[in-house]
Amino acid sequence: DKWHVDNTQTTSLVPEFLERGFAVAMVEYRRRGMPGGTWPGPEDDVTDALDRLQSLSDASNGEGQPLDLSRVVLLGHSAGGQLALQ
Repeated sequence: DKWHVDNTQTTSLVPEFLERGFAVAMVEYRRRGMPGGTWPGPEDDVTDALDRLQSLSDASNGEGQPLDLSRVVLLGHSAGGQLALQ
């Protein structure tokens, strides 16, 4: 499937960011043809993901440490990259 996260050029960047101490978020969003896949659905999905990252900075991330938002990289392929920048 060409839209699967395993089939993106950005996936190959993840190990490098992790090795440098960054958390990586590759946000999934609704696409055209899916329920809610037109505006504002995809933008809402990205906003919800960013809100979730914020909540992880306020609480434990499962390892007893809060997420440092200054060390987070948002990645996306094609439209996902555009949505990550918004």
